[in-house]
Amino acid sequence: MDMVAPRNQKNLAIAIPSMPLALGVGLGGDVDWIGAFLGVAGLILFNFFHSSDHAPFASWASHSVIASVIIGVVMLLLFALWEIKGAKAPIMPFDIWRALAVISSAFLSFMSFGLFMFCGYKSMGHFGHSIPN
Repeated sequence: MDMVAPRNQKNLAIAIPSMPLALGVGLGGDVDWIGAFLGVAGLILFNFFHSSDHAPFASWASHSVIASVIIGVVMLLLFALWEIKGAKAPIMPFDIWRALAVISSAFLSFMSFGLFMFCGYKSMGHFGHSIPN
């Protein structure tokens, strides 16, 4: 165990000077504040009632649930439009979706998450636990 500490100190001593100087906003980077607001607010509004316990109790047909989902989707669409047309330094440049590696990794990520959720629910039913509605 005594040999681990000097090795980690050596790795840290090598890693810190080799870090690029252009990290972060304070060193000359630009922040797309409008895109950040639209993206974060859209995700929060779209996901808030799905992830909280409000939607099942308030009913999916309630005005607050419908309004938050619609406003969230509109804000996410505005985020995409802003990132494509208006941002000088976009948070997520949409031309990355032209690369086959990005498309395939996104597809496989969504597939693996869906499979993980499906298997989780199936295993709950198989092992005798209640399956959430």
